[in-house]
Order: sequence, then C-alpha cells, then structure tokens
Amino acid sequence: MNILFVNENSTCVGGAETHIKYLADALRRLGDNVYLLSTEKEEHGEEILPEDHVILTRHHRNRLKRVRNGSAAKVVMETIEEHNIDLVHAHNIFSSISPYFLKKCAVPTVMTLHDYHLICPKTIMFARKSAAPCSAVGNPKDCCLKRFPGCIKYLHERAMRKQWKKYLSFTSFIAPSRYLEKTMRGFGVTAITTIHNGVPAMTGKREDRTLLDDVDEGRFHVLFTGRLYPEKGIVPLLKGFKRFLQNREKGERGEGKIELTVTGDGTLKGAVSKYAAKYKEITYLGFVSRERLKGEMMRTDYHITPSIWPENCSMAVLEAMSLGKPCMVSDMGGTPELVRDGKEGYIMDFSSKFPAKKGVDTEAELTKIIANGLERAYSARDEIPKMSRNCRKRITAEFSEDIMAKKIQKEYARLVEKK
Repeated sequence: MNILFVNENSTCVGGAETHIKYLADALRRLGDNVYLLSTEKEEHGEEILPEDHVILTRHHRNRLKRVRNGSAAKVVMETIEEHNIDLVHAHNIFSSISPYFLKKCAVPTVMTLHDYHLICPKTIMFARKSAAPCSAVGNPKDCCLKRFPGCIKYLHERAMRKQWKKYLSFTSFIAPSRYLEKTMRGFGVTAITTIHNGVPAMTGKREDRTLLDDVDEGRFHVLFTGRLYPEKGIVPLLKGFKRFLQNREKGERGEGKIELTVTGDGTLKGAVSKYAAKYKEITYLGFVSRERLKGEMMRTDYHITPSIWPENCSMAVLEAMSLGKPCMVSDMGGTPELVRDGKEGYIMDFSSKFPAKKGVDTEAELTKIIANGLERAYSARDEIPKMSRNCRKRITAEFSEDIMAKKIQKEYARLVEKK
C-alpha cells in the first residue's frame, strides 16, 4: 500500500514526530511504501524519512491559512496522483497546513490525534495561569481564554474549529490512548478507535542490557526529559526533590549518590538552572540530542514524568520502558494505561487534587506527593531489576512499534475496503 503522511515537521522535534518515524519505519518493514508531506525542515532533529520520500510545501505564516490552505491541498492532490497514493494519514496539521485538504481527497483518510487540538483552543487542556488542568472539559463556557484579553483569540479559535469539523466530517480518527478516545467521544467525535503508540523493542544485544540488572546500593538517579513548561510539572518536581533531599538528611542518606538530571528546553529553564546552581544533586543539561538522551536514560534508575496536564500517550515514558527503565508517573490522562503501579514503576496520585479546593495550596500538595513518591522508589531500589524486566516485557507484548503498525495496517485496510 502507498501511504502519504501529512505533518508540519519532517524531523523528530517532538513526541508526535517520533511516533511518526517509528510508525513509518515499521510500515516500511511490513512492505508498505510511505511518503511524508511537510511544510518545514528543522535544522536539528533526526529525519523522519529519507529525503526522496519527503515532499515539502510552503509554510504560511498567514493565520487565515490555518482555516483553508488551498496551496497545501493542491500539493497533496498532486502527490496522491504522482505516487499513486492509496490512503492519506494526517497528524499535526493545524498550524499552517489546515485540514482543508482532507475534504478534497479522493482516497480514504485517517488522522491520529496527538493532542486536544480539535476541542481545546489551547490544545493541551491546561490553564497555565492557574497551573491546573482545564476546568472546561465538557463545559466550554469556562474556557480560560474567554476572559479578557484572551476572548478575541477564543472567538477566533472557536470559529476555526467549527470550520475544521466540516473538513473532518468524513475522516476517521486514531486516539493513542483510551483516555483521549473517551474525551473525544464526549465532544461528539464518534469515528474514533484507540491504538496506543509504539516504540522499538530492545534487541537483546549485550550493549542494550547494560545497567539493567545491576543495582548500585545507595545510588539513586532520577531523570526528567521533556519540555520545560508548567503543565509538565517541572516546578513541583524540583521542589519535591528538594524536600526528598531534606528528608534524607534527617535520616540515613546512604553511601551512594542521589541525583536528579533534567533535560529539555522551555520557559522554565531559568528555574531549573537556579535549582541546579544551588543543589549539587541536580544537573541541568538543556536540550540534548536523541543519542545522548538514550545514554542518559541508560544510566538512570527511574524516569519521572510528573505531568499536571492529561498526557495523551507519552513517548518519553514508552522509550524509557523500552530501555528497561522503571517510570514514576502522575495519574493524569492516558499515562496509567502504560505503567502499572508496582510493576513497571510507580503512579503518583495527582488527579485527586483537581479541581483545586479553595484555600488549598495545590502546588504544595503535588510537591509532597512527589517527595513521597521519590522516597517510595528510593526505599525499593532492590526492585529495580524486576521492574526493568517487566518494562521490557510490557513493551514487547503491548507497545512495540510492530504491534502498533499491524493494528494501524488493519485500520488502513478497513478504510480502503469501505471506500
């Protein structure tokens, strides 16, 4: 089958693009021919597909093009004809490409929803000003953008979504988590099915098994990877780690080294830098290459994802698990579908703190939860080898890129037959 992916980036600049690369690689191994149409080519990041399989169209800065980008639609139609495309698979297309081309396609179409773009003007169901999950889920009149001066943007975004839904009315959707599927169905999206993201399973080579079954008594290394924004929970993590250190000082600290390593870039990098300068146990590496990131993951004991927003299907968590790394995660969104408490890591109860109660310092509550979670993980270091093996088994059995690709191939076949 000849498949055309449409996405606004052609390099792995985020979780969505990483997912696209893994899916494309797996589909090609299974015999499909995959092309990618994109508007941008970032200077950094791993290429999703070889250059001869990438078609670039113009990146428009005009916001009206987000509603109806006729030139991009024309390139899509030309690509379908030139490469005898059987099916179009859309991904992140809302910033400049616009879903308009989906209305024009003469071949079956499907879209993977990587966030809440269709239903949320801010796309992430999170109010950064209050640092809390959006209270407008199922109640759009409470959207934080409706308050001045954001009300103008709210009206503009709402008008765009109304038009987008017309273009998408004959398109099927893939949700990478049951949580997202349930949320979208609550907003009237019915042609949707859940297919979780997948990542490469470990090869079993000796170099890939390094550090997986060895525990350095007293050593406790935690790694955070991701964008440094409020919704990722980076501030409660820093404060929680500080509290954990203070608690260890009161008791037995152990002979080994306790360390938190943070990678990534974003608006809160200044806060991370300040903590790193003040505490020798905290290291901030900034943005790192995928190769170095894998190296950091290989040497860590736990990967931590303290997200406050409802993560869809975290690629960072899946990649850490694929390397045999237990994960400490919040119970927001679809993440609990990946990690089982006490099996592949630990789940921290954030959801019970929202919506925030009057007079309660929610950030302080989350800080306490993270500190307690770190203490729990530290006290159970002898469980790391067992959890490591559980992580690898779970990826191989449920979340490998080949399993994902075969499920998506079945969806492709169903759509082509239906057409």
